[in-house]
Amino acid sequence: MASPPDKGDDREERRPDDAPSADTLCDAVRANNVSLVQHCLQSVPVNAKDSTTFTAVRLACLYGTDECLRALIKARANIHHRDAGGAGVLHKAARAGHTECVALLLQHSAKANLQTHGFRDTPLMQAASQGHPAVVDLLLANGAEPHMTDVHGRTARELAKHAGRHEVTKRLPKPSRDDKGAVRAGSTAGSTATCSTCGTPSEAKRAT
Repeated sequence: MASPPDKGDDREERRPDDAPSADTLCDAVRANNVSLVQHCLQSVPVNAKDSTTFTAVRLACLYGTDECLRALIKARANIHHRDAGGAGVLHKAARAGHTECVALLLQHSAKANLQTHGFRDTPLMQAASQGHPAVVDLLLANGAEPHMTDVHGRTARELAKHAGRHEVTKRLPKPSRDDKGAVRAGSTAGSTATCSTCGTPSEAKRAT
């Protein structure tokens, strides 16, 4: 009688039948492995969350893996999904300065003026405060409103100026007298609170 295969052989025989998971897809995005992303998308739902509750499209925008993002969008990833704080994936890409990802999202109708729930940040505010002039230019060219204010009554220009982002500050228009009256109604412009990060410390930890 033939002896049964040992455990090592048994594991090797089963391995080709193991289907990719959401974790496999998200790890492929982190590694910028486009071919593996495309392979995973044959069986893994594009909007599936991994074990840390990230979606692949969110990770692509955090890491700036634009070719992976392109493959995800082609597979109809939800680019309008918002996290618990109300930040969209465009916020993530804009804050990190990933110009190609920002361009792809805007080409597919991502909302340039979407505000987060708490701080009321827009993608433009995030890009401006972090000092990403190319992203700021791109957002402005695609309808981002420079005179919108956050919960403390600050515009993207004011956030950039406060952060010492002089190259960005020069790109953003000063509000006119009418703009000041309109955008500051009911705001607390004197507050010294800082801008929301959109990428929370726990998020940053899990994304590594």
